[in-house]
Amino acid sequence: MAGPYNGRLFEVRLFHSSAVSWTFDLSRLFVSERTAALLPASVENFLRLYGLRVGSKAFEFLGVGGPVTIRLVLHHVKGLEAAERSPWRADYSAGRSTWEKDVLSFEEESSGGELRFNVEAVIARLMDRLMSAFGMWR
Repeated sequence: MAGPYNGRLFEVRLFHSSAVSWTFDLSRLFVSERTAALLPASVENFLRLYGLRVGSKAFEFLGVGGPVTIRLVLHHVKGLEAAERSPWRADYSAGRSTWEKDVLSFEEESSGGELRFNVEAVIARLMDRLMSAFGMWR
């Protein structure tokens, strides 16, 4: 499945192994073209509407109720920072962190059942992990 998301293309692929892959241009989730600051609310909405909802439906259709590993990989993000938004706050003595590598990657464990019945908890964990990479905590 592919289509427009705020005027940009995104792609979702479902593999025979039950893997689901999303590709999306992050530039629409930035504060502005000149400011490489990730907007947490935009990332959260994308995960909710396109990422986890599609995965949940695919896993339900395929009968996957057991363990699921979610791997979030952001490419070409050197120098990126995240905009502060409640409930995440930076340590005021150190401030927000700027990502120093070209790739940001982490994995989060879940289950097919949790994606169907408690997706908000999964989103909260993913966002906590993402925001912590930029020096922000709840």
